[in-house]
Amino acid sequence: MTIGDRVREIRKSKGLTLEQFGERIGVTKSTVSRLENDGVALTNQTATAICAIYNVREEWLRNGAGDMFRVMDAGDHLAELAGRILGENGDDLIDRLCAMLADLTPDEKDFIYRIACRLVSESTEKGEE
Repeated sequence: MTIGDRVREIRKSKGLTLEQFGERIGVTKSTVSRLENDGVALTNQTATAICAIYNVREEWLRNGAGDMFRVMDAGDHLAELAGRILGENGDDLIDRLCAMLADLTPDEKDFIYRIACRLVSESTEKGEE
């Protein structure tokens, strides 16, 4: 299996079109097509983006060794969920949330953490990666 085959496998496992996949990693659909067909070399920047955005192990992407995806713990899932919720305008919301969290009691912080973990668990059970 070539690097191009592995890029295709990642894209298809996420159910994305060439355009959707490329948009998220900052390249055009024609670049994704050329990557998948081994018509262009995978750059370090593109490999890093693929691994970060799609939770792929770089060793698997580059040489096929081990599992395709990194194992994520609850904290990783929370960070990913927060990123999806916040989108591009997250800075202001993060500042406000941090200010509010700073004023909470330890019991209130624990309560919020348990709710966030439940949300992550529910989204993972539904297959929302």
